Amino acid sequence: MGFIIKKDKMKFFKLDYFFYIICKIFLWFSFYSIALLFINISIHINKKKKYYDYYVFILEQKRDKFLFIKIENIVNLNIFTKQEVNFYILKLVDSYAGSLLSKKKKIDKLFSLKKKTNNLFLNLYINFLISFIKNPINSEKYLFIFFKKFLKKNKNQIKSLSTLKKYFFKYQKKKETLKWLFLNYCFLFKKKIFKIIPLKDIINRNFLFTNYENNKNYFILVSCDIKFFIIFSKFFINQIRKNSDVLMHFHIVGKYNSKYNKLLYSLKTKYNYLNFTFDKLNKFSIGDTSSSRYLIAKDLMNLYSKDVLISDIDLSYYFSTDSIISRIKNSNYDYALYLTRSSLPWERFAAGISFFKYKNKNSEIFLSHVAKYILFTKFKNFCFWGAETMGLLFSHANINSYKIRFLDLSKYISLDKVILKVPKILLFKKRFVKKIF
Repeated sequence: MGFIIKKDKMKFFKLDYFFYIICKIFLWFSFYSIALLFINISIHINKKKKYYDYYVFILEQKRDKFLFIKIENIVNLNIFTKQEVNFYILKLVDSYAGSLLSKKKKIDKLFSLKKKTNNLFLNLYINFLISFIKNPINSEKYLFIFFKKFLKKNKNQIKSLSTLKKYFFKYQKKKETLKWLFLNYCFLFKKKIFKIIPLKDIINRNFLFTNYENNKNYFILVSCDIKFFIIFSKFFINQIRKNSDVLMHFHIVGKYNSKYNKLLYSLKTKYNYLNFTFDKLNKFSIGDTSSSRYLIAKDLMNLYSKDVLISDIDLSYYFSTDSIISRIKNSNYDYALYLTRSSLPWERFAAGISFFKYKNKNSEIFLSHVAKYILFTKFKNFCFWGAETMGLLFSHANINSYKIRFLDLSKYISLDKVILKVPKILLFKKRFVKKIF
């Protein structure tokens, strides 16, 4: 249905398409609730797959707690082709794995979804996730099994890594899942050894580097691009300074420009113990901005002779970081990571907050593993948003062969609260900037 001027005239006079365009406008500005209202109207008028795709995407952005139920209702509509149904089953698989359900319920749901599809990739992918849910530490082993079976079944079509890559991207270009699986397989398959890049080769020497002698035994490390820095720096620094005079090091991805001096000097004048460095990259992706901190963390620890708290810049520290660090320091833990309840490999750890000890062998080994993984993603031009998160997962899996103890930061910090307490106007500006990348 829908109002049409003439049947053979232009499609955009249809009411469903009109509401769809309004939905896209609100979606661009990240007004998800309003966008959801208009896409629901479009679906009510005309049940097009494109509208359902946007409906699911908006629910994902809203982190709807009933996402998997709503996707399941779409799968049961019986109005889509087998290929379209497989797309939604893939979404549903990720939704269940990333949910807050118990391990048993997640596994039961994934088994039930497996019965609804005869697609080879989906069946193997579900097997991989079930194995990962049961034992996340053996993620490398499960990836090998996943790809070994897949390659065996498709040996006539896929004869090299390059054809494997083409197959996966053809399967579903929009799905980041496949990109991460392919990339991780290449990383494990090739076992390339990448030398850690020295600090002097990453950092541009035109930086402001003073005031790092204070009485704290740790420092805070943040990396971002200049746009994010302009949006969040004052709020972030002010929140930290309410409870601590800890040294903060901001690594800005993108070449130094003298026009930034006014902002940087004003911050250094108002707040003490701030340091800034600039990356040498002329061109960079949004993944480079967040992953750079893990490339330089170990060298900066040696430079400052301090432990490091790695953080996102768009967090609100409503508590004293000193109190959290003192708990970790007084323990026997080698390092601290934020463990989420998600059973999706790329959501296992939250890379936006972690802690590593100075002159601790396991901390150093761990950071080296993460850096090698990130360098590999850069080498393959795969440094997407979240590359460091996968680096944390594989590093943690590798380092578990050593005798280590890691602290789960989720027992002390609620990441949701730290994010939600950031002023909404700043988050809106952030979303607008992310559209540009």
